[in-house]
Amino acid sequence: MKIIVGSINPVKVSAVQNAIRDHAVLGSAELTSHDSHSGVSEQPLHLEIMVSGAHNRAQHAYTTNPQRDSMECMGVGIESGVFPLGLDKKEGVFSHLIG
Repeated sequence: MKIIVGSINPVKVSAVQNAIRDHAVLGSAELTSHDSHSGVSEQPLHLEIMVSGAHNRAQHAYTTNPQRDSMECMGVGIESGVFPLGLDKKEGVFSHLIG
């Protein structure tokens, strides 16, 4: 099993590493990273845009693996951003999404 993180950001790569470490199957996977672009603005301001960015990173990471058809492979995308909660125009949530 190979897991490719769609970012070379060490914080995002470490987050995936920590998430899979104790998993029965994923814990033994080979983890690599690839500089994948999200296709969204540098600071997404809506949840839908964050989801799209995470999906784009995961898809790009997956498709860059030339061995994806001959081995189990997974692309992971993480996108952070800010989106309004609707309670007050000045409030928002900073979040990371994994696609």
